[in-house]
Amino acid sequence: RDRVLELLYGDSGLGYTLGRVPMGSCDFSVSSYNFADKEDLTLSNFDTSVQRDYDNGMIDMIKSAIYVTQHSWEEGTELSLVASPWSPPAWMKQPLPTDPFDATHARTMEQTVLPECLREGTSPQSRYARAWAQYFSEFISAYKGHGIDFWAVTVQNEPLSLPKFEACGHDKTTEEEFVTNHLGPVLEEDHPNIKILAYDTNKDQCVDFMEHFWGGDSGPIEAAATKYIDGAALHWYSRLHPDLDGGEGAPNMHRLKALASQHGLNVQDATEDKKRRLLGEKPEGKAKEDVKEPILLDTEATHCVSTGYAIGNLRTSWQRAERSAHAILSQLAAGSNGWIEWNMMLDPFGGPNHVENFCDAPLVAVPHRAEGLSDFIQPVPSFEKHQLQDGESIKGEYETKFSLSITMGYPMSLMNLGVVVQPMYYYMGHISRHVRPGSRPLKAIVDESTGGISSRTFRPTGRIGSGGGYNTIARDGTEVTFWPCEGSTRQSWSFSIAGELQMVQYNRKRGSMECVSLAAVADPDLGGILLTQCGGPDSGLYDMVAVEGSFGGTAKNLVKFRSRKVPDTCLGIRTLANDGGSYGPRGGAQATMLPCEDKSTMWSLSTETGEVSSTYFAQGDVCMTTGWPFLQAGVFDTTEVPGERGNKMTMVVLNESEDDAAFVVRANDKKSSPLLKSTIPAHSIQTFLI
Repeated sequence: RDRVLELLYGDSGLGYTLGRVPMGSCDFSVSSYNFADKEDLTLSNFDTSVQRDYDNGMIDMIKSAIYVTQHSWEEGTELSLVASPWSPPAWMKQPLPTDPFDATHARTMEQTVLPECLREGTSPQSRYARAWAQYFSEFISAYKGHGIDFWAVTVQNEPLSLPKFEACGHDKTTEEEFVTNHLGPVLEEDHPNIKILAYDTNKDQCVDFMEHFWGGDSGPIEAAATKYIDGAALHWYSRLHPDLDGGEGAPNMHRLKALASQHGLNVQDATEDKKRRLLGEKPEGKAKEDVKEPILLDTEATHCVSTGYAIGNLRTSWQRAERSAHAILSQLAAGSNGWIEWNMMLDPFGGPNHVENFCDAPLVAVPHRAEGLSDFIQPVPSFEKHQLQDGESIKGEYETKFSLSITMGYPMSLMNLGVVVQPMYYYMGHISRHVRPGSRPLKAIVDESTGGISSRTFRPTGRIGSGGGYNTIARDGTEVTFWPCEGSTRQSWSFSIAGELQMVQYNRKRGSMECVSLAAVADPDLGGILLTQCGGPDSGLYDMVAVEGSFGGTAKNLVKFRSRKVPDTCLGIRTLANDGGSYGPRGGAQATMLPCEDKSTMWSLSTETGEVSSTYFAQGDVCMTTGWPFLQAGVFDTTEVPGERGNKMTMVVLNESEDDAAFVVRANDKKSSPLLKSTIPAHSIQTFLI
């Protein structure tokens, strides 16, 4: 137990400074529970001892984590906790369609109705909405009684979803009403220092949802909830497929950051009277001072289904580690203020989970394999609802600890303590240990090599064909973006006789090569063109039209890809909001359809390399990319990090490819003197303290 705390919070471990606590049960609980199970609008029966959380060890574990955090790192380092609700008690919820026709409330905390789960809705007169808001306050007070303070709450976990586990649906209107009429006033009165984060779900609808609170670029900021909302919480999941978790919605994150920034400016520029309306008043009657941009916080990320230990495939575990690192660097570059892993430690199944929604975590608990114990296969734990089916196994259970240390890289010394440490733990450590609170992202991007098209990072001089290995992220639903050219299979396209812009993907599950192509139109939620199956009804069909002339000061033979399905439009570039964050405008701009006279619709297509490139950006060329490039980096200013650990800069370099990659670090442009020359091996991550 002590070793796990050190692994997660200590100065030799990950050094987590953020955590998320469910307000009652969630799917990763042994069973459903809450702290006010009997209907009573006054909540006089609320369990102020939160006995269930005390008995299951949560209270003690959190207090220990706080202690380790405070005593391991620089003075003043704290563990900031966010409380999130999955479901109110069933008596507060509207009946489900499966409940008896004369039911007055839901029978269970599991599942929800949309657009609003609460009985009597969210109007000012709703007694159940007020009781639910008071439940928040009671929960915060109960934890405070145990010596645990919360930094923030989210309004509702995944309010737009219809899951099989504990849930409560809100749409953007009812969530705003609940905050305005109930949660905001209650917490302002009882816990005025608690921050409130709205949304708390996936990035595909974050902009539309938060525009309801903050308004657009020049829109109103008169939403009544504005004075209560401190920011937005985000999840990393794909609405399309688990293989895209952590790889979807980066452009939307830039749009959300721009929206948050504009909201901050609108408030700062508002008159004092308007500030008082928007932000409330201090006791002396003055508007709140030091207005800051809203918080954007990544509050949930996990890989599903099952654990790497159960799957028993090192490549799968390693790819999960790489995806985690990519997503964290991408989100921080776009403006996120922090990142919370959904699960820090699970059992071999990927639970406990009372609805069998098994996922993965950096650590896996295998207490039966501790030194001195039998090391035999563990029976299914008594708290697990799931039972193994015919042909199903936990593959790690059938390997010796020595074998696992060789084939999977699990440290033997920690398995002897009953803990499996998976690759994603070490990838996380490259970031969490060195990008400490107070760090700020700096403008930085992995640019093309100075050799141009004849010498790319993954296609150096003399190499035939694109490098980097199989493109495993090219699948239906992947966003098509633009990055500096790296000569990899993620940037290698072909124009078919049928008129499709195609790419070959390798499907590891099927062991086969498959064809994907650009969709005909941009996705309405994600804002750009996605990949789809070749020859399918959604696939785009183009005429490649030659254009003679000069563009960007360079004479080239250029082409346009004119749509056959959408009249008078051509393939073009949708620039990123937020100026692309710390990656800049070339760090993931989107493919879209634009009027053919738009300057971004001119392309160079190399039949030799497969590159579809553009000189549209003043900062340099870009190539059309599936998702994101193999080679990525994030650079952070750490001068404000307290204590001796605060170096001037931290640089994290990530290589997802099958090839080693040589790189040069320069401070300003390609002509400046190198600060560093190095090589990063295939499938690895490196952190440089500068």
